[in-house]
Amino acid sequence: MFSVLEKRLLWNNLAVLGGILLIFTVSVYVLFAQSTARQLDERLVLLARAVSLSVESEDGKIQFNESIYLGRGQERVVLGEDATAQWLTSAGQVMRSQGHLPLENKPLQLNRLLTQERPSRARIYSESVHDPENGKLLGYVRVALALATQENTLNRLRWGLAGGVTLALTLATLGSFWLTRQAMRPAEAGYQRLQQFTADASHELRSPLTAIKLNTDNALRHPEQLSMAEIQDSFAQIQDAADQMTHLTEDLLLLARADELSEPDLHALSLDKLLAELVIEMQGLAQGKQLDLSYQAEAAPTVLGDTHQLKRLFRNLLQNAVYYTPPLGQVTVMLQAREHYALVSVTDTGIGIAPEHCERVFDRFWRADKARSRHSGGNGLGLAIAQRIAGSHGGDISVTSQENEGSSFMVKLPLWEGGTRPRQLKR
Repeated sequence: MFSVLEKRLLWNNLAVLGGILLIFTVSVYVLFAQSTARQLDERLVLLARAVSLSVESEDGKIQFNESIYLGRGQERVVLGEDATAQWLTSAGQVMRSQGHLPLENKPLQLNRLLTQERPSRARIYSESVHDPENGKLLGYVRVALALATQENTLNRLRWGLAGGVTLALTLATLGSFWLTRQAMRPAEAGYQRLQQFTADASHELRSPLTAIKLNTDNALRHPEQLSMAEIQDSFAQIQDAADQMTHLTEDLLLLARADELSEPDLHALSLDKLLAELVIEMQGLAQGKQLDLSYQAEAAPTVLGDTHQLKRLFRNLLQNAVYYTPPLGQVTVMLQAREHYALVSVTDTGIGIAPEHCERVFDRFWRADKARSRHSGGNGLGLAIAQRIAGSHGGDISVTSQENEGSSFMVKLPLWEGGTRPRQLKR
């Protein structure tokens, strides 16, 4: 599926880029061709004016200057193989010609820019010449400029643009392939995470659903053979399965409501008081496992946060520590204050986590063979929820651990500085 999508994205990118290059190339060529054609026509008209000025009338006779100048003080115009100037009588007969560009013998079309195809391609312009004193018609001049130079220039431009477009498309293909591959990697990773999440969620729901189905089938199939104690036990198992599903559903909804987590009900609160209450709340669970749960506060920082969400964050960390610490172990909660943030660490002497697994402990439903045992009662969402809550408060959570020695989860929360939003800590 992703290979087809990747190819489609690549071809779409190349099509768009190719279209842009084509439009750009055609635009450059057309604008350049129009500009050179306009310059050639302007030069042709200017040459005709200069040739007209070389015609004079003296005693009713027409005289021609041998030299042609574009204007006073300008250099003399030398007509070669790419230009021709002709002086014609009022009857249209050629009296004199200069230059070596052959012209087709056609009737004059005054003050019009024409293109000659044979015997060689050229632009032609003709105009009448009048005596400046009495306005009498003296004759006509016709000038022509070859198009070969302009066409050679345009031909070189075409080859240059074609080579540039080919090189650009080759580089664009390689670049688009690399960029498309880079763009598809997050999508593939996200799709794989979605598949894994769906599979894990289905697996988590399958166990309580199986328990409910087995107990209800047994009660419906042989109701007369069940004692009151067995019926009560079946209902108790069904209630446990329903509680497990309810807890899992609530956790999934909490993680899904990213917008609500990003906008917690913020107010200034004392972390010391919040943590002290949670430690007292968790003492019963810790004593049931013969654990030493202690709390140390080196400071009493104030943070901007949501009491309910922060309690859930630290409760998840404490439950995680208690669950995976064997009897007679220790769980220590420490509160410290740094320059811009409060640091809360939850350290245990439990089974620990392998170093290669530390980066995945915050993934939803993830469990290592030891550190994530389903028998502990969790569903693999507690640490993911803790990370989301810490992030929504502008903080961060990290873990350091060694197998068979214990783990330490550290939460950083920005100190309250009188604002209405928590300050974002730099990662």
